[in-house]
Amino acid sequence: MEKRVEKIKEIIAEKLGVPLEEIKPESELVSDLNAEILEIADIVEKIKKEFQVEVPTEEIEKIITVNDLICLVVDEE
Repeated sequence: MEKRVEKIKEIIAEKLGVPLEEIKPESELVSDLNAEILEIADIVEKIKKEFQVEVPTEEIEKIITVNDLICLVVDEE
């Protein structure tokens, strides 16, 4: 699971231009990492492709923290 978490953090860092060490599970994508809704959607798309998971559109609207993104992958296991 740790490899998956690190990969998710890498995807976030790449998309948002944020250093990896600033990305914590409790970090809020919008208020802490300055993500916009389209960036979050792009991150979710990359996670879907990387981990072969399905994410319903209504779930994307509920994503607030980095941990919410991690749960998309972990909950699929």
